[in-house]
Amino acid sequence: MQLKTKTLTGMVRPYHLIDRMLKSQGFRRSHNQPPVYKMKIKDAGSGLVYRLKIPTSSPRPHSDLKYLRFEPPSLELDKTLFKSNSSLPVIPDTIVSAANEKIEEVASYLRS
Repeated sequence: MQLKTKTLTGMVRPYHLIDRMLKSQGFRRSHNQPPVYKMKIKDAGSGLVYRLKIPTSSPRPHSDLKYLRFEPPSLELDKTLFKSNSSLPVIPDTIVSAANEKIEEVASYLRS
């Protein structure tokens, strides 16, 4: 599910600043270049785990990664922990809200 947030998408900041700040907020960096930052969000009611992903890109193609641009974040069920063959559940509004709040918090830190 693509999240509808404009506060973070398109923002460009130094790689080291993004990396340090997102890691301090509980995100883990994938080994992609440019990286994708991921965070798990657990639904206490159902016990299901969701994954908030914030992809990045290079603001200038074919350049080094001194700066990163945020791409649209997404939220999905962590299928590695979902063992049922039934249809995937709808993401609860509370989880979507928590993901949006985390994105807003990240954007706020990076704007200051």
